[in-house]
Amino acid sequence: MSLFSVSVIIPVYNAIAFLEEAVESALAQEETEEVLLIEDGSQDDSLSLCIKLAQKYPKVFCYHHPNRQNLGIGASRNLGIEKAKTPYLAFLDADDYFLANRFKKAKEVFLQHADADAVYSALINKFEREELKIAWEAKGHPHIHTMSHAIPPTELFQAIVEKRNGHFLPSSVIIKKETFDKVGGFPTIMKVFAEDIHMFLRISAIGNFYAGEIQKPLGVHRVHGTNLMLEDNEQNFLVNTRVNEDILEWLVDMKVDDEKGKLLLLRCIIDFGKYHLTFSPKGEKRKLLAAKIKELYTKYPQFISLKTRIMARVVYFGLFPFVRKIVMLFSK
Repeated sequence: MSLFSVSVIIPVYNAIAFLEEAVESALAQEETEEVLLIEDGSQDDSLSLCIKLAQKYPKVFCYHHPNRQNLGIGASRNLGIEKAKTPYLAFLDADDYFLANRFKKAKEVFLQHADADAVYSALINKFEREELKIAWEAKGHPHIHTMSHAIPPTELFQAIVEKRNGHFLPSSVIIKKETFDKVGGFPTIMKVFAEDIHMFLRISAIGNFYAGEIQKPLGVHRVHGTNLMLEDNEQNFLVNTRVNEDILEWLVDMKVDDEKGKLLLLRCIIDFGKYHLTFSPKGEKRKLLAAKIKELYTKYPQFISLKTRIMARVVYFGLFPFVRKIVMLFSK
């Protein structure tokens, strides 16, 4: 095993059409020590393909959950973390694939910064059909998933919370295995969505998450029609809200400085305002939203800033003519 050896963890669910390309792209990287396929109770023949690939390539290993249960992507990544034998872990979605020299820049960053817990880089989209490209662009999604510039690790939590300087995806990160001893594993409450941002927030809150190669894409994010980023619905909003609430509680448990809590609580209230603008909740949903704002306000008094106070009142009391103006002002 070399000084910089990587375990590539690939959760597999109904991925028979794309899996082999993902595996071969991981094996093509000289730093790859092993590729761990975590089969998550697929309804297609993905398990057979995983077994076939493990038989074909000595570096490929296939695992699944007890009784071949479908436990979700978070649980699958956690099983990969448990099984991994190297100090550095890369995550690759089964429908994505790496490009040449995927780990070169990250290796330099880890060797240059002994305190580095994780490194992110850029991914580029590949559209399986032209209509998907049109739908993607209509929603304002970027073609390259990256940050606008190399943000210092001490500022990355704020950048992620405020959603201003871009974003990165699981297939573009490498995380030290020991980092999970500090921040815990991926959440399993969200089976298919937002478990990655949950993890990125925790690492950036108490660790050092550095920029790698953010200009030149080092991997491909395949857009094929079932990607959750194409969806813009109420359920996705509620899941994101759950992430923020979980992280607020985690910040308190970990005794992280109050400034991060203030940023995140304000984000929660702003998102509630955006929810109003997008979905116009009425009746019981409106009452539940007001109750949630009151709950957060009561639970985290140490995180209440002047901006949060103003935003909460606007949304809580349903001052809808002002919601758009306040949301736009505080989102700047």
